Amino acid sequence: MGIWTLLRFLLDKSRRSVVWMMIAGLLSGLFSAAFLALISRALQQNDQWTTWLLLAFIAAAVGKIISGVASQLLLVRISQGTILQLSLDICRRLLRAPLRTIERRGGSQVLATLTDDVTSVTWAMQCLPQLAMHLSVLAGCAVYLAWLSWRVFLAMSIVTI
Repeated sequence: MGIWTLLRFLLDKSRRSVVWMMIAGLLSGLFSAAFLALISRALQQNDQWTTWLLLAFIAAAVGKIISGVASQLLLVRISQGTILQLSLDICRRLLRAPLRTIERRGGSQVLATLTDDVTSVTWAMQCLPQLAMHLSVLAGCAVYLAWLSWRVFLAMSIVTI
């Protein structure tokens, strides 16, 4: 199952929760990138901006904690609901299937569908907030690198591509 198929499946089931989960993951990643920028700024500055840097660091820490917890709570809520819905859908289809078809497929394939497929979807779904967070960390760090030195950013982009 591809990432786009999984996203389409999840958006069909609970669009609002998935969007909020992805936003929380993105915010968590942006707060992580903000930490890097603040640390770099603190190392370069003299003592005149220490209060501002301290407040920004506290705000980034609180934002990171809140967005990370929100992302994980939404993930648990979505994944439990999706596991239940997917299992019920598979069971309904299994009950509607002709007995001959089920016998031809064999009990092992039916059992594998009930256990492995649901587990695979659940595992893939749990990767989504982490993917959003890591992509936003990369984007935030790339923007910060471009701000520091566009030549280094250009070189890094060429090497990455």
